[in-house]
Amino acid sequence: MDTAAPYLFYDDLRKKGDVHWDEQQRRWQVLGYKPVCDLLKDERLSSDNTDILLETTFPRKQRDRVAPLIAHLKEWLFYSDPPEHTLLRRNVSDSFSQKSIVTYTTDVERIVADVCSTLSGEVDIVAQAANQIPPRVMAVFLDLPESDADLFLRWAFQMSEFITCPIRTPHEFQPALSVLNEQQAYFKDRDDWVMTAMLIATGIETSVSLLGGALLTLLQHPAQWQQLQQTPELLDQAIDEVLRFEPPVHRAIRCVKEDFDFEGHLFKKGDIVLLYLAAANRDATIYTNPAHFDITRANNPHLSFGYGIHYCLGRLLGRLTVRVYLKYLLEHAGNLTLVDKPAVWHTGPTLRRLESLWLNIA
Repeated sequence: MDTAAPYLFYDDLRKKGDVHWDEQQRRWQVLGYKPVCDLLKDERLSSDNTDILLETTFPRKQRDRVAPLIAHLKEWLFYSDPPEHTLLRRNVSDSFSQKSIVTYTTDVERIVADVCSTLSGEVDIVAQAANQIPPRVMAVFLDLPESDADLFLRWAFQMSEFITCPIRTPHEFQPALSVLNEQQAYFKDRDDWVMTAMLIATGIETSVSLLGGALLTLLQHPAQWQQLQQTPELLDQAIDEVLRFEPPVHRAIRCVKEDFDFEGHLFKKGDIVLLYLAAANRDATIYTNPAHFDITRANNPHLSFGYGIHYCLGRLLGRLTVRVYLKYLLEHAGNLTLVDKPAVWHTGPTLRRLESLWLNIA
């Protein structure tokens, strides 16, 4: 798959059916909006795919070496099923409520202004802003030192690389093992260190992706960037359209727990199911002109934060961060243009983010 143009790949996949078995990959591919929703909430599928990660990614002789990482991931809310998932989520849900998240607005505004106030001329907005803001916001949220933001960013990227990308050699998975060892030492006095480590790994990179992708998408549609400057009340709709059109997370992976029939297909115990959120976001049965970016789109039930019991816990913090970021740029650096340099994308089939995006800030 060309990670710079994944939607062409999804279009080709869709020709085989919204739900189909891929014999080469030995897994189910699900692209339609309704089947993706239905399967995300189906309790016959498991979110604990850590054993699949171990068995399909690492040769047998290497599995003992990565076993500590797999054991760590098994404790994450992200990979849990009920009843464990229900208890874990209930224990932290108050911290992610609207009432709680709104209290961080002043901190997010301070961080965004601190990072963006000195931007001028030709800048790599990813390196100089999108990579800088989320780890500092997460540090404040988790009551950790902002001065360690660079460390948290590195942890997030290296752990994500282990989780989402094909890794087959010790050289490639050693960084994630090092992260685990560093975190165990760093968080030795925190009882909630596993949840903290999960939030760093899953929350920072997705927010980096959203900040970079939002600005690129809006500037690729300059008339809509100008419209947003003139009509700032469209900002929340614009964020939803960015999330639909260029989501950070492109797919979810599930494992079949028991044999069952789904839309005429026999899902067998142990089968892997790939649920393409990004493809579902462009389902023509749900969206008018789905390949068209439109910040005035009113009906936008995108799946970029997932669906069902694993609906993204940190979505409100992510939305707050990108909203404050775009609002600041609209008000203080509205004359933004893309520089004639190609945007550089991080390669990966699950999580997609920019590594470099050059802009001119006049």
